[in-house]
Amino acid sequence: MDGPLRGDIARCHRRRDPAIGFDFQALFTRMYPISANSVPGCGSIPVPEFQSARNQGEDFLRHFGFRESPFGVTPNPAFLFSSRMHFTALQSMIQSIESNLGFTVLLGDPGMGKTTLLLQLLTQYRDSARTAFIFQTQCKRYELLRYLASELELPVMKRDEVSLHRRLKEMLVDEARAGRKVLIFIDEAQNLQHSSLEAIRLLSDFETARAKLLHIILSGSARLGEMLLTPELSQLAQRISTVCRLEPFTPEEVNSYITFRLRVAGCKVAENLFSPESLAARIARSGG
Repeated sequence: MDGPLRGDIARCHRRRDPAIGFDFQALFTRMYPISANSVPGCGSIPVPEFQSARNQGEDFLRHFGFRESPFGVTPNPAFLFSSRMHFTALQSMIQSIESNLGFTVLLGDPGMGKTTLLLQLLTQYRDSARTAFIFQTQCKRYELLRYLASELELPVMKRDEVSLHRRLKEMLVDEARAGRKVLIFIDEAQNLQHSSLEAIRLLSDFETARAKLLHIILSGSARLGEMLLTPELSQLAQRISTVCRLEPFTPEEVNSYITFRLRVAGCKVAENLFSPESLAARIARSGG
């Protein structure tokens, strides 16, 4: 810092002037001079980029009459489109849970709504079951177990799997006596190491003579299905009771999906917002 600016601050400090007596506008002007050539309107301060982007987003929503973006990337259960596949997958997972079968696998390409479907299932069981949702799967075996313990509100052990299994068993027995289920949702499971999947398999050993005490849902891409077919994971594959697969939409379902999300976002003319030609292009480009 040099020049008049340093002198102004030094004089203020020597005189012990109150902060209100300092000319912050003059200070800002000296630190960030704005030329009339660089900014429209002489003396105006440019709007920060984030504010400009926010304004554009709000203008977009206002123009089309949306309450929120109809095609956001976050897995919001409110936007879950109940296609024939999604409805069947949801019902199959519920049936597997209610029958205490242990393991369920949900497969589908990225963007098919697997995470949204899991969150919908999680919402349905939130008040009647103890749940854990794991999405950090690029980790080592003991890290995965620590994430799981944290989600289930169990004391987190560093690398003591024996103590963790003991505490988990005690919790499962207590929940079973209370008539509550314990559900573990693992998203992006195709990223799990084989050792982590083996640790998950061992958790399924908790059972009574009649039913499993723990239900685990593995969700992932087609690569997860390929992994489960390898000899190294054959013991895990043998314990899987239900496999649900999400396939691409038909052209009719794509149209219904777009209209549905537009309505949820607040659009009053959802059926007529896109021309038939643009809808056909969306079907072709997305592949369903």
